[in-house]
Amino acid sequence: MLIANALAYLHLLGVIGVFACLSMEIVLCRTEWLNSAALRKLAAIDLAYGASAALVLATGLARIYGLGKDPEWYWANGLLHAKLGLFVGVALLSLLPTLRFLRWRRQWLCQQRLPATAEINTTRRLIMVEVHVLAVIPLLAVLLARGWGG
Repeated sequence: MLIANALAYLHLLGVIGVFACLSMEIVLCRTEWLNSAALRKLAAIDLAYGASAALVLATGLARIYGLGKDPEWYWANGLLHAKLGLFVGVALLSLLPTLRFLRWRRQWLCQQRLPATAEINTTRRLIMVEVHVLAVIPLLAVLLARGWGG
């Protein structure tokens, strides 16, 4: 029981961390606020975002295989596939902002040049799409936990 509670807690911390990091990225990724300090922060926040997402995935899989219902029940449930599909989709979508943050930082260090306004705005919109898609996953988790989709 203690392990189950600890995994649920760590899973929830990971989810909160993902949303917190993306929210900070949205705030910093604005033309009027982007400077060398913000570029450093974006890179660090994006690293924390990746760590939080990895925590969510690891604890989620541990919860499937170590607790509750039989793992076969989970894998036969379409809601789990929807959750994982959205999670992987967002992970792939997040590669573009991550690569841009790294390029922007390198560009600043080498040329002292900030990215173009259009690229900043596009990146911010991509992050907002990530947040909106991720917001569906907890709903699917609740439905899955209540036995739907099986």
